[in-house]
Formats: sequence, structure tokens, C-alpha cells
Amino acid sequence: MASKVCDNCSSSGKSPASVPYVAFESSMTRAERIIKRLVIALIVTIALTFASNIGWLIYANNNGNTNSSYTVTQQGNPTSIIGDGNNSVMPQATPAK
Repeated sequence: MASKVCDNCSSSGKSPASVPYVAFESSMTRAERIIKRLVIALIVTIALTFASNIGWLIYANNNGNTNSSYTVTQQGNPTSIIGDGNNSVMPQATPAK
């Protein structure tokens, strides 16, 4: 049975049909526009991430607890937290007066 040889197959010995210059330029221009949009989206995303982080830092520092001091008192054996693994005795934090 004879094998079918198409016009653009490499087995026929012919080179594939060339792409018209207009079609090539059109696809390249489209790719450049897409890349430009992606770069802009990346820059906007990075800027919004920094803005969000700065906003959270400002919020966290304005909650009014920046000038508070605490007195910590230890109840029971002080080595019970570190030494024998008994964590039932924990230090109690009370606001200073």
C-alpha cells in the first residue's frame, strides 16, 4: 500500500510553507502586548502587597498598648516550667499600677 505524501510533510522532501510576514508581526505584537500587561500586573501586585503590609503594621502599632508595662510573678517552683516538664504552673501577667 502506498503511503500518502502531503504537501507540508517532511518526508516529501519539501520545506513547510512559510508564514506570511504580516501574520508573524501580528502574533509578535500580540505577544508583546500580553507581556506588557503581565509586567504591569506584577508591579501592581507587588506594590499592593507592600501597601497591605504597611497598613497592617500601622494598625498593629495604633492599638493603644504600646506604653503598657506588665509585672510577671512566678507561682510555685520556678524549675517546674523548664526542668521536669510539668507545665501546670505558669507565670501570671498582671498589669502594673
